[in-house]
Amino acid sequence: HQLSYEILTDDGAHGPAAVVTLPQSKKVPETHQKQNVGRELVTSTRPQFNGIAATLMLNNPKWFQRRYTMMIQNILFSIPVDWGIQIFYTGKGQSQFGLDISPGLTRLIDTYPNRIILTKIPPDITKSNQKPKQLWTTEWMWENMLLSTNSTDNNQNVLLFTGNGAICSNSHTTINDILDLRLDYIGIPSNRNKGFGGDGSTHSLRNRDAMLDAIRYQKRAGKGHDGQERDDIFFLRTLMEMNKSGQDKKYRIAIKEQTNWFGGISPMISKMTAGESSNETMKKEAEKAGPPLVVSGTMSHLGNAARELMLDLCPELKVIFPSLHNPFCFGAHPKGEKCAESICALKTDRKGGC
Repeated sequence: HQLSYEILTDDGAHGPAAVVTLPQSKKVPETHQKQNVGRELVTSTRPQFNGIAATLMLNNPKWFQRRYTMMIQNILFSIPVDWGIQIFYTGKGQSQFGLDISPGLTRLIDTYPNRIILTKIPPDITKSNQKPKQLWTTEWMWENMLLSTNSTDNNQNVLLFTGNGAICSNSHTTINDILDLRLDYIGIPSNRNKGFGGDGSTHSLRNRDAMLDAIRYQKRAGKGHDGQERDDIFFLRTLMEMNKSGQDKKYRIAIKEQTNWFGGISPMISKMTAGESSNETMKKEAEKAGPPLVVSGTMSHLGNAARELMLDLCPELKVIFPSLHNPFCFGAHPKGEKCAESICALKTDRKGGC
């Protein structure tokens, strides 16, 4: 399995075009012992992985916490076998409550104890950093990723993910394809920075060493994170600033085309506006192209026909979309008026959002 790719030579600091051969995956050594203390995995030796998929489970609302099991399942079966999943939590309050109401997640951890690791964030870290954007910009979070201590370009990768999106199993692109690009930062497509880097607010692939370099660079400059800026914007801005600073080390930031490959909606699907929904040829071409690797958010920029097709192609997204559960909304004999009674946005007595 080989992949050719173009590389940027300006602020993205990429080298010449190259062909990369995908390495064979290695099994994680199962030499560490475990015992359950509460719900935290305690190991006799620190486990090490060749990559980590990491998430924060903090003070999310109950309806969001119900996604936890499906959220972890989606990632577990999408990452390489020598990767682990690391869940950062506080062990108290709403953070612990989210685990307590997720028996499916507990069983999943019991089934894959050597791959799904719970890491409790110390109180002295959370005391002054209570939001995800604040925690991700601390050195502690990145220093405690369970990655191999034998640092190489290819084993310091961290996939940050949330429950506001999903990895599409029907995508022709895989995590390994993105890893072959050897980037320090890539997110889903964004108009910010002329498309460089992408949006990392829901899903992004980052190099751990590069994130630590960025944090320390800003600390030396007496700046640091202001507590308000989104962490992905902070890191991308800093990496680009370091690339322009004249230092020898250059950071590899995804170009727009690469972010489209990671999380972009197929051009065919984008063209499927509500007025073009009858074009079967276009629909077939979109189905052939398949969904991107990552889809996040409500896809409000798509027409109804295109969004419906995306949900068909990437059924994992249905976990984050409300369902039309009333039997009058589907089947052989749907009834519009009865269906409308169950739709939050159509209720006349609705209070607040849906």
